[in-house]
Amino acid sequence: GPAVWAGMLINTKVEPFTDIKVRRALQLAIQRQAFVETFGAGQYPIGAAFPPDAWYYKTDAEVKQLPGIRASAAGAKHPDDLAEAKRLLAEAGYANGFDTTILAANFLGFPDMAQVAADQLKRFLNINATVQPAEPAAGYARYEAGDWKLGFHGSGFLIQDPDAIIAGTYLKTGERNYSRWEPPRIRELFEAQTKEGDPAKRRALLLEMGDYLMNVDSPLVITHWSMLHPYVDNRIKNYHAPNVFPAHATMEHLWFEPK
Repeated sequence: GPAVWAGMLINTKVEPFTDIKVRRALQLAIQRQAFVETFGAGQYPIGAAFPPDAWYYKTDAEVKQLPGIRASAAGAKHPDDLAEAKRLLAEAGYANGFDTTILAANFLGFPDMAQVAADQLKRFLNINATVQPAEPAAGYARYEAGDWKLGFHGSGFLIQDPDAIIAGTYLKTGERNYSRWEPPRIRELFEAQTKEGDPAKRRALLLEMGDYLMNVDSPLVITHWSMLHPYVDNRIKNYHAPNVFPAHATMEHLWFEPK
C-alpha cells in the first residue's frame, strides 16, 4: 500500500493558524487532484487523512466525495468548498486574505509542491504565500525550532498499520507534528484503537478519527500518498529490506547473478 504522504504542514502555534477556522479553510481550498497529476502522473492515491482503500479507511470513491477533495462536474475545485473556505476566513477576520510563508526543504520535490500550493492559495483565497526553499538540515532545524508558518513535507512508513501513521503524524510526539497539535479526542481514539482486538470495531474507531481529521481539524493538508514498492528478484544478491525508506536508493552492496 501507500508508503509516504506528502502535504502542507500548518504551524498551529503561529497566527493566523492558531484559529481552527483558518486551518479548516486551508483543508477545504487545496486542490489535491493537481498534486496527483503533477507529481504522481495521475497514479498516486489522492490525499486524505489515511490512504484510500486501506482496510481501516474509506474507499477511493468515498474519499473523492469528501469536502475539500470532491471536484466539480468539470473537474475543478468544488464551488461549495471554496465558498465555505472563504466564509471561514471572513469569520476569522481575513476576508481579504493575508501574507504567509511556506518552508520547503530542498529534496523529494517539496519546493515544487510548495509552489503549487502557493498558487492555489493565491487564486482561491487571496493568501500570498512566499515559498522558502531550504537546505534539508536547515529546514529540519527550523521546523524543530518552530520558525515556520506553513511547510511542505512528507513522512514515510515501512509498516502499513494505522498505529505508525497516527503516531508519526497526528500525536504531539510525532516526527512530522512539529507544532505538537493533539486534541484530546485524537488521543482517546488512538488509545482505544490500539487496544481493540475486533478488526471491525477498530476500523470504526479509525474511521471516526479520519472524519475528525478531514471535517473538523488537522495539523496538515495531505495532498497525495506515494507508492514506494521495491522490486526484488532472487538473482539480486545481498538485498535486505531496509529499516528506513531512503536506504532503497543505496545499492552499492548488491550484485546480480544471472544464473
